Amino acid sequence: MRYNQEQGRRILEHCSQLAAATDVMTQTQVRIAANIANGIKHAFNEFQCSEIIIGMHMHPEVSPKFWGEFHQSLFNGLSRQIIMARIRQPLNTLRRIQVAVPSRAEFEPGFYRWLERLARLAGNLDCRIQFHGREESLALINEYIKNRHPEVRADYTQMIHWNELPQLASQISPDHLFVVVTARKGTVSYKTALERLPEEITKYFSGTNLMIIFPDSMVIP
Repeated sequence: MRYNQEQGRRILEHCSQLAAATDVMTQTQVRIAANIANGIKHAFNEFQCSEIIIGMHMHPEVSPKFWGEFHQSLFNGLSRQIIMARIRQPLNTLRRIQVAVPSRAEFEPGFYRWLERLARLAGNLDCRIQFHGREESLALINEYIKNRHPEVRADYTQMIHWNELPQLASQISPDHLFVVVTARKGTVSYKTALERLPEEITKYFSGTNLMIIFPDSMVIP
């Protein structure tokens, strides 16, 4: 246990050094918990955090446990935003962010939180951002960016059905970041097509810089 604590401290120290190099303040903590997911959830509530950013595994195979039991426990235990990221190159070398938005995403409580995060990311990286989704969703996204982030260069492409997601693979280059906005089961924007996401990611986007966003949600019983 002490060995694991020491390893954790070293990793956090390294992260703090990287953050300090970019003038980003960090607050680190090593916690002991029998269940890692529960430990993170307790820390999340204790610090009144707004969201979780976590790395995504690199496993090539598809399985019912694609997300992993650890990640699944977080999804089920928290209704706040969770971002999974698999970044294969330095962020400052990205040329475009492509975002797949499910229908009715605008009705989720976390709609503007993830939109704000992505708009800031595009602005900080000085790269274009392209949204793919339904007309009604794109209209609200366009309005928000024009009013809040007029400097962001944004494009909008209609994607009528979520079944069109695999077709986006041909438009994504190695220097692009592909962002998938998904939904928890039982929420207003959830659809059964999202259950195919693990297979589609593995088959069509295996070598892609990837970010998957589970927005703030209100699960409908």
